[in-house]
Amino acid sequence: MLKKISILGLGGSCIKMSIAMLLMMLLSLNVSAGEEENYVLLDNGEEVLLIDVDKHESLNDRKNVNQNLQTRVRNLEQAVRALQKRIYNLEGIDNEPQSKRYTCQFRSCRQSTSIHNANRRNCNFYNMWRDDSLRTWGRNTQEAEQNVVEAINKSSDIKHHVSNSISCRRG
Repeated sequence: MLKKISILGLGGSCIKMSIAMLLMMLLSLNVSAGEEENYVLLDNGEEVLLIDVDKHESLNDRKNVNQNLQTRVRNLEQAVRALQKRIYNLEGIDNEPQSKRYTCQFRSCRQSTSIHNANRRNCNFYNMWRDDSLRTWGRNTQEAEQNVVEAINKSSDIKHHVSNSISCRRG
């Protein structure tokens, strides 16, 4: 014959409620502990930020979404930078490639230069083409030219450009 087990004289339904409350407390402790930043200690004594990819609880609170995302992006950037330094050290590279400032010249047709629509026909007919320049960063001339093409494509004002007219120089 089995007897009901009673904790502190409480019935079975209270046990279920107690277990549920205990689980909720453990889960809330786990979530609040997950908000702390974790670091990994490397063999050389350097601490590197551990990126937690399953950390999405902070996105549910709409008030702090922007601040939480900015913090998360900053942490990711720092972790990537630390990883880059480690790779450079492992590869034996003394100096990291440094970005240099470039000024790039190109021919463009902007919407803001005329009251006419800046399509290719109007750019030619109304002579809306002009010499344009843009400053950018890059490790070499090719990268600077690629950055300029990306900036031109993102621009809402520059409607057309002559692709073979892009030339970049340091400075």
